[in-house]
Amino acid sequence: MKKVIAIVLCVTMLALSACGGGSAMNKLTGKWKLTDVKGNSDSMAGLGDILSLAGNAGMTFHMILEKDGSGAFSFSMLGQNQSQAIGWEADKDKFILKDKEKTETTELAYKLEGEKLTLEKEGFSMVFEKD
Repeated sequence: MKKVIAIVLCVTMLALSACGGGSAMNKLTGKWKLTDVKGNSDSMAGLGDILSLAGNAGMTFHMILEKDGSGAFSFSMLGQNQSQAIGWEADKDKFILKDKEKTETTELAYKLEGEKLTLEKEGFSMVFEKD
C-alpha cells in the first residue's frame, strides 16, 4: 500500500511540475501588438514617440506566440506585410526568444499584467498589448 501511495504522489508531483512551465506559456500564447518601447539612455529617448508616429502612419508591429513554442514577429506598412519566424519559451519570470533555426537565444525578463506584456533586457523594454 505504501508503494502505491508513493507512486501516486510521484506521478502527481510530476504532473504538477509539468503544468507549471506550460501555464506560463499558455498565458503568453496569442497575438501581441507592440505599443511602447523604452530605454534608459539618452540615445533611446523618444523611441515610444517614434513608435506612436509609426502607428499613426498605419504601421503595426506584432509578436505572435504559438502554444508549441513557435511564433513570428510581423511588421505591416501600407498593405505590405513582412514576417520573421521565431521560437520561444517561458517560465514564471524568464522569456527566451530564439531565432528561426533555434540556434541563438536571448533571455529576457518579462512581466504580464492582464493584457499587457513587457519584455526587458538591460534597461531596454518593449511593451505589448494582447491583440
